[in-house]
Amino acid sequence: MKIENPESKKDSRIIYLDLLRIICTFSVVILHTSGYAWSILPYTNPAWSYVNFYDGFSRFSVPIFIMISGVFMLSDKKNLDIKNLFYKKILRLVKLFLVYSSLYAIVINIIYSDTFNSFSFIKQILVGHYHLWYLYAIIGLYIITPLLKGITKNNYLTKYFLVTAFIFEILFGTISSIVKTVNLTVFFSKSYLYFVKGFTIYYVLGYFVFNSRINKKNIYILYILGIVFTAFTIAGTKWYSIYTMENNDIFYSFLSVNVFFQSLSIFVFFKEIISKIKFTSFWENLIKALSKYSLGIYLIHDFFLILFLQFNINCLSFNPLFSIPLLSIVIFALSYFSIFLLSNRFL
Repeated sequence: MKIENPESKKDSRIIYLDLLRIICTFSVVILHTSGYAWSILPYTNPAWSYVNFYDGFSRFSVPIFIMISGVFMLSDKKNLDIKNLFYKKILRLVKLFLVYSSLYAIVINIIYSDTFNSFSFIKQILVGHYHLWYLYAIIGLYIITPLLKGITKNNYLTKYFLVTAFIFEILFGTISSIVKTVNLTVFFSKSYLYFVKGFTIYYVLGYFVFNSRINKKNIYILYILGIVFTAFTIAGTKWYSIYTMENNDIFYSFLSVNVFFQSLSIFVFFKEIISKIKFTSFWENLIKALSKYSLGIYLIHDFFLILFLQFNINCLSFNPLFSIPLLSIVIFALSYFSIFLLSNRFL
């Protein structure tokens, strides 16, 4: 079973998207490496601020993963046969989920459980390890891709979809999570406007931005919004935790306004600036090699986090300002070489 990214073929690689995919993969590793300390340290601990910085800064990773998938899957150049969609792409992701979910369930039971319960074990496999939710999300997006392609063929409908999704998912969801007395999400429960909910906005947004020309004024506005909202994610999380007197991740949501603009601005920056860089053949081949196994790195990296924890190695082993990036680099490298060997030698 090849554990490679399913969206693009070898002969249709876009280097700046490959590089962006690598950065997002590494950001996920940072996210999960710092997440251990974020949950056990009190917000009053000085080290928590370093953890919050890395955790808050890395929030763009999953949204941009989905945007990149949208670029390829919703492309006009991609002839989408529903039979092939299910048998070649969705079924492959289901197999990956079952394999990795089973492996994580086995490891977790060996390490943390004194007794084996078959019902609990099967439930663990079906639910999946905490980060495998991403495969559920991608499978869901793949299933509705033929419907979304009907929208993205029309530029006006695409804009209408994005505006509607932004208002009713991103904006209303953020307001409702901050102002507890104003529950705007109740609108969905009464109107059943579920088609524009969830990660579909990032899926369609990736395709739309990739195929759109943005004027310089709007580009600079997006850059400013990205910087402001990234700072807000970090500072806002600190402030809100102090306000609520507990570690509070309300601004960490991938579907919050702040993470939305952070993700959009980074995607636009790579499209407008990084895409113009002429990489040497060495760097281009390296980027392709790392990007090729980014999905596998995502799937396998938590095995190393679990392993390190068993030896009391984590981001609190020394100053998190340095431990988080260093440990993340080690885990990323181990994950890459493991997936490389699995894909090319044993599977």
